[in-house]
Amino acid sequence: MILWALLFALTSADAKETKKKGDDSGVQEITIKGKGPGGPPVRLPPVAPDGAVANEVADTLKVLRTEHKPPVPELRVPGGPVRRLAAPFPEPPFLTFNPRVFPEEHDRWRFEVMTAEGVVWRRTGRGRATDPLEWDGTDETGRVAARVGRPFHFRFTGVRDGSESSLTSESIELGSILYRESLGDVHMEVGSALLFPTGKHKLLESAAPFLRAMASRLGRINPELGPLKLTLYQRDPDAPVAKRRARAVKAFFLKALIVNASRLEVSVAESADRGEVLATVLPPDGGAVIRDD
Repeated sequence: MILWALLFALTSADAKETKKKGDDSGVQEITIKGKGPGGPPVRLPPVAPDGAVANEVADTLKVLRTEHKPPVPELRVPGGPVRRLAAPFPEPPFLTFNPRVFPEEHDRWRFEVMTAEGVVWRRTGRGRATDPLEWDGTDETGRVAARVGRPFHFRFTGVRDGSESSLTSESIELGSILYRESLGDVHMEVGSALLFPTGKHKLLESAAPFLRAMASRLGRINPELGPLKLTLYQRDPDAPVAKRRARAVKAFFLKALIVNASRLEVSVAESADRGEVLATVLPPDGGAVIRDD
């Protein structure tokens, strides 16, 4: 018994000594074991600026890439030419521009007449432009491009050292027009808007100067050339208002010309590419000579 007690005491003493030494080391081994395989790696979006900041930068770059041209100054057409074009049946030229009023120095120039469809007539030159520029109403092919109720304007552009500057006129619109075809026939056209109220057939008081001007020309035609003819172009020639308008026109000319009704024809036709107008075609003026040059 004494031997067993001695052995137990020695064993307990060794265990205490070992525990004491382990505490002095300050190092512990810890093992963690997980259950099952780990999940997929987490994917985070790449670092990027805020959306509003990105849009602002993009807009800034767009502005920097844009070619900024100075605003085009507008030239107002003087009152004289406008009054002339507003008078009954103005004749060519329908535009006259004095390039001396252009303030910028230039060694090349371009003069363009434009409508809603684009450029209809263009002239160019070198050096400083000094001579008046006129438009007779035709396009580049010589076809009549000026039309009643069709706005047009011009643009003069000077070029120097690759830099351009321009003057642009206000829009001009003809209410009536007189022009000659290549064979000498004279065309007279006046817009329906100057003759009748919208949707009505009774003649406006303001229509009288235009109709009297037409009657004056028609009255010069030799009776041997046949009846006097006028055509009223309307969007719907079969509409009752169109036929009443034709009767109103005929009544005016019968009274103004003092002719028999059989010598005057007023027909109604569908609007051609020249719009809603009252038109007549007169033979060449007496003594007119057709030249080849």
